[in-house]
Amino acid sequence: MKKKYLVYLGLFFVLCLVGSYVGQFIIESNTPPFILAKLNQLKASKSLMDSIGGFGHFEYSYNKNAFKLQDTVRYSIKITGNSNPH
Repeated sequence: MKKKYLVYLGLFFVLCLVGSYVGQFIIESNTPPFILAKLNQLKASKSLMDSIGGFGHFEYSYNKNAFKLQDTVRYSIKITGNSNPH
């Protein structure tokens, strides 16, 4: 009986792993290339990553209408680190 639960637990783990990769792909495919390029540049900064405890997640915002019209886009990127602020 316990072996049966281990199989279910293994299948659940594999499904979670696949779901994680699919979610990451969806996020990256819906994020404009200029945001991803800037994010990679920020993640490459050792001093920034050391100060926030490593990359946790990011948020971005920009004017979608200006982006569609190929006008100058004002955007912001917020990176949250893994360090505990306390």
